[in-house]
Amino acid sequence: MCLIDCGGPFEKYDSIIHSSKNIRLGVICAAGHEGLLRTFLNQLNERATVGRYDDSDYLVDFPGFGEAFKCGLSIPSSNNDPEWKTIPDVPEGEPIPMYQKAIHLVTEKLKELETSTSIDVAIIYIPKRWAVFEKIVTNDIHFDLHDQIKAICVERGIRSQLIRESKVRNENTCRMRWWLSLALFTKAMRTPWMLESSGEKVAYVGIGYSIDEASKDEHIVLGCSHVFDSTGQWLRFRLSQLQKPIWRENPFTRQKNPFMSRNDAYLLGDRTRQLFYEAQQSLPNRVMICKRIPFLNAEVEGLLSALSGIPHIDLLTIQQDRIWRFCAYDTVKKKVHGFPVKRGTGLILDDLDMLLWLHGNVINLKNNRSYFQGKSRIPTPVRVTRYAGDTPVETIASELLALTKMDWNTFVLYKQMPVTVTTPNSIARIGRLLHRLVADSYDYRLFM
Repeated sequence: MCLIDCGGPFEKYDSIIHSSKNIRLGVICAAGHEGLLRTFLNQLNERATVGRYDDSDYLVDFPGFGEAFKCGLSIPSSNNDPEWKTIPDVPEGEPIPMYQKAIHLVTEKLKELETSTSIDVAIIYIPKRWAVFEKIVTNDIHFDLHDQIKAICVERGIRSQLIRESKVRNENTCRMRWWLSLALFTKAMRTPWMLESSGEKVAYVGIGYSIDEASKDEHIVLGCSHVFDSTGQWLRFRLSQLQKPIWRENPFTRQKNPFMSRNDAYLLGDRTRQLFYEAQQSLPNRVMICKRIPFLNAEVEGLLSALSGIPHIDLLTIQQDRIWRFCAYDTVKKKVHGFPVKRGTGLILDDLDMLLWLHGNVINLKNNRSYFQGKSRIPTPVRVTRYAGDTPVETIASELLALTKMDWNTFVLYKQMPVTVTTPNSIARIGRLLHRLVADSYDYRLFM
């Protein structure tokens, strides 16, 4: 996907939607790192050529933020700007008090940004020395600095971008500028690209869970239903605590996973109807619901009951199937090909299961060459299992491939799983840290 060749992003400046053509940044920076961070951010407005540390097989030169995204990027120019907040260094000590102090300092500066300025995205800089308390896990606690800061931002309605010092010093200059610029553009409520729609009204739904392992009485399970429309836009979701989770062993991982009761599944299906109707003012013609673990009969019954009246409902599980290792065959040279199986290859196993290579060889990408992301190991397919539905497998395969391109928080060519099964778990993980769950739906960009 090349924004330059396409003439820019799908959604350009619209004065009805956005109050300013420029994207305005707020910054929270640790004392002593101001110059390093400001230089790094200002480079987003400069050109960068693809270097030897970048993925030159598919990456193109970065033309500068304005040329790539057709809007400006406003960066605070000095420490005196109201959009720039500097926090003092966290005193040395035990990890937990240091963690709590860092959270307090960041929260105070977020409050100041919120009350004194009008910004689109808040940049929060994480110095290397904070690594000692970024993750603290014991039998009783599970602290994650990234997730906690994200949860604080979500509660205040602030779209945020955490940047670690290691990223600022990274040598992948061109890739880094593309990645961060795309993330900032998207978090500013702009749309870089969308799926090619057939015109059919489809709702793509992902289900994920977060489990509070530190709960002494019982696991607290938070469910997330993440809904996309047929263009991959309108990224809305709702969080809710499962009322009566059913614990079963996953036959693939041998770990206990939470499943929905019939009533929980019904509520999730009903929320999907509401979310789609609120956005489109009509119900979808088809719903495709994906998750990583199998569907219980109770879940199938609850979802189908809640979605009754919708003509086509596909319930699918998508799991990495690491047992299968295939090599491509060169039919011209009559030997094993030098590249793996082509991305998008499918193998039907029976009426309910197929293997699909979401990760593999991409042909004719740049300079008419083959490209294999990662460039090591033999790619494994995903096993797609159908629990309900009648949509042709060709359609399902095509949609799953397209959904691997819809994670706007990365600049890899594609993710190895569709966004409908990668984002719900991470969203639910952050959602578990919120002090309260609101009845309204959230925009995905708050959690990115």
